Amino acid sequence: MSIPTEEICFIRSEYYCICLVKIIHPPENIQESDAIRKYYSIIFNTIVSIARSFDAKIVKNLGDGLVCYFPKTYNPTDESAFKDVIECGLTIIAARHIINTKFCEEKLPTINYRISADYGK
Repeated sequence: MSIPTEEICFIRSEYYCICLVKIIHPPENIQESDAIRKYYSIIFNTIVSIARSFDAKIVKNLGDGLVCYFPKTYNPTDESAFKDVIECGLTIIAARHIINTKFCEEKLPTINYRISADYGK
């Protein structure tokens, strides 16, 4: 059974909307490696799932952040593509309460994060 992989290869520059979700003050007081894995898997799996539901492609996990881009935004006149970017960001913001509820259930520290987006080459 092969595992599907995605590779992003930028042969030429295009205009896209790129988003960054960055954890504010990553937890330093988690000592157990299982707890650390659980912490990051909860947040990143939730955010990746939301981003993909808006047709975003994940570019990179930065350890305390996640970078994605929205391929449909190559067309600057496609208003629905940019609406999806905004809706995705708002959904990720709203998910903080769900993520923190999961953290509390697992006795992990709560989280804050920020989202930024940019458009261009």
